Amino acid sequence: MTVTAESFVGRVIAVFSRRSPGFRPPSPGSPGSPGEAHRTAARPGSGVAATADITAPGKGPGGGQDEAGSQGPQGSQGSQGSRLARATSPWKSTSSHTRLWQRRVLLELFAYVTAAHRHTAGFHLRQELDFVRGLAGELALVHDAAVVRTLDTAVVQRLEFLRGTVRDLVQDLGQARELAHELVRNLRSAPSPSNDRNLAHVLARTLDEIVEDTLARDVVLVRSRASVLPADRDLILVRNLVFDLVRVLDLVLDLALVSDLAEARDNLGDAANNFMGADVTEVDPAAMNLAWIRWNRETRWPTREWADRIRSASVEFPPGSGIFTVLPEQEYGPAEVALVH
Repeated sequence: MTVTAESFVGRVIAVFSRRSPGFRPPSPGSPGSPGEAHRTAARPGSGVAATADITAPGKGPGGGQDEAGSQGPQGSQGSQGSRLARATSPWKSTSSHTRLWQRRVLLELFAYVTAAHRHTAGFHLRQELDFVRGLAGELALVHDAAVVRTLDTAVVQRLEFLRGTVRDLVQDLGQARELAHELVRNLRSAPSPSNDRNLAHVLARTLDEIVEDTLARDVVLVRSRASVLPADRDLILVRNLVFDLVRVLDLVLDLALVSDLAEARDNLGDAANNFMGADVTEVDPAAMNLAWIRWNRETRWPTREWADRIRSASVEFPPGSGIFTVLPEQEYGPAEVALVH
């Protein structure tokens, strides 16, 4: 069947207008956009989080799943839906000594998981899946590469945005995986309870599964191409890319990755910063970067001198709550502390 360029583009725009009324890609620098300056993980030692070309055909417009068979976030809250949250939750209650000694890694993990969450939450997943699946359905009817070259600029920009978002998501999760393995190495080489080492192994294995067994395996094409579409918009390559994006978005929805990353982010932030009621008498505070940790009057410090020094370097927030936040060397007030917490 021959489809004219005019009718093809008209149907594509009509489909997108119905399903995604505001489908203009976000401007660079907006939350979740490929140009966003999200690489704000802490540098080693800082202790504080700064604010192969494969062309095999895809499995089809639905990536092997039909509309009825794909799961949304509500249908995926089982064993996979919260696995990263489960792997990070025990870190909130692990030993204060371990959390302080490994705080740099925990903060970097927090930063990359936060960035990954921004990429999943920065666009409406179900709407984007409908958007790309609609285009995949249209492309399945096209047999003339010349027709594909008439794709509207807004459609191409939308695909570029989605490709960049997926690429950045996988890169952030990959960085988090490397940090989790660094945590394993650190605890293996230092005196640490075996249960702490077990927690690190669980976290590393979980990130391995998410990156290698799900997202990374299905976005090889998306990550490896220098541009979202070939210069001549070859029919087969465009189809493959769109089908890949359908599979990736299906996976993100199936994994309930948005809520999982949000909970994991909160768990890691709590593990790195919450020392209320903690016993840190066996830790040398001089060897730590304690900026932004939260403590209260039940927190036990090594000496009276250190308790006084920490108190003078902290601000009570919220005022009258009995919860204190250690400020870094530069001056911060309650408003800045509120932004961090």
